[in-house]
Amino acid sequence: TKKKKTMRLLAVALAALPLTLAAPPAVPTQYFAQVTMTMPYYDLVEPISAWYDEQKGLGRLDYWEGVDRYIYNSSGEAYQIVPTTSDGDSSEETCFKDGEGFDPVTMFPDLTYFPDEADEGDCNLNGVECQSWTLRSPEYNDTTGFDGNYTYYVSTADNTPLRFHFTGFNVILGSHYDEYVFDYLQVSEGSQDDSHFLPPASMTCVVLETDDDDAGGP
Repeated sequence: TKKKKTMRLLAVALAALPLTLAAPPAVPTQYFAQVTMTMPYYDLVEPISAWYDEQKGLGRLDYWEGVDRYIYNSSGEAYQIVPTTSDGDSSEETCFKDGEGFDPVTMFPDLTYFPDEADEGDCNLNGVECQSWTLRSPEYNDTTGFDGNYTYYVSTADNTPLRFHFTGFNVILGSHYDEYVFDYLQVSEGSQDDSHFLPPASMTCVVLETDDDDAGGP
């Protein structure tokens, strides 16, 4: 009958829909991650270790294997632990109190405004089958905060984050318009122990003083 024929055609049409019609998976909100940030123009590859717990409002970023450490706390004291020098020849680790109420920084983009449709074509990163989503913002968008072309990659097998590659404003760390590649080398999801978000007990932390009207903050 005509009704049955219509239903068969609908079934065939649905079966023919590409698997790319899927929204990007939710990004982790509690995790430890090992990440590299590459800036090809400068031939720079910067290792970053990140602890992040959105529910607790806590975060920590370690650069260059802990040489610079920044601790964020949305409802308490923030710190930075960095090398300082008084003579220009030698340095020592110094812990500064940065003030209170600094939201943690996540290594993952806000995917709210990314399209629901995955990118077409084959996707393979370092031998891992993947899928990707691309947001294109030709100029700065006050609502989204994006300015440029941004592509987020996950593994096809289990949605493990693989890479965030973009040419545009750095929506992760807030730096200038350029090409950036964030590679997620390790992501371990789960609530993070509070000890990761405190300076070493052996260190005495002092208030960070500025003379340029800078409000401070890590």
